[in-house]
Amino acid sequence: MHIQFQSPAVHWVEALPIGNGRLGAMVFGGIEKERIALNEDTLWSGFPGEWNNPGTKAALRNEGAMEQ
Repeated sequence: MHIQFQSPAVHWVEALPIGNGRLGAMVFGGIEKERIALNEDTLWSGFPGEWNNPGTKAALRNEGAMEQ
């Protein structure tokens, strides 16, 4: 695949979004100076949060039982 733009993005909404759901970036493009805005989902969500799910162990145990 080949993507080509005529000029670099000026505003955030013009940038090319890339990522995998956890780590993302907005690529603005440019030849002399590249600009990339990075974001990782645990950096800041606007409020303090607990990212550990206490039910994960039980859910994985149940999933393993279903596969057998």
